[in-house]
Amino acid sequence: MAPFLRPVDRRQIPRYYEVISDPIDLSTIRDKNSRCEYRNVDSFIDEFELMKNNAIKFNGPASFLAKEATAIFDFVRSAIEAERDEFNQLEDAVCEQLNGPRKKKSRKSGGNKKRQEKS
Repeated sequence: MAPFLRPVDRRQIPRYYEVISDPIDLSTIRDKNSRCEYRNVDSFIDEFELMKNNAIKFNGPASFLAKEATAIFDFVRSAIEAERDEFNQLEDAVCEQLNGPRKKKSRKSGGNKKRQEKS
């Protein structure tokens, strides 16, 4: 996991940034999570998939780093899927908190009530 802890060093591996257009690492994921940049759990999982795909693209699918990144992605995805219902409830609660409680749509009676009937 150590190779994925921090961004790839541009001075040590400058070619990486020529090949990989959207780099990601665990510290960046952690920082984005602390700033609440992930609006849902799927966008969080997508970052781990990006890290895996970057490792495969740069190092090749049979490389140690690609296998390590795949193992990290599989672990995160399965851990989240095991608790998917809880994550869905949390997402709903956050949405409700951000947007306020949902208001019931009021039914309007047919036509305007400009004229009131006199008895």
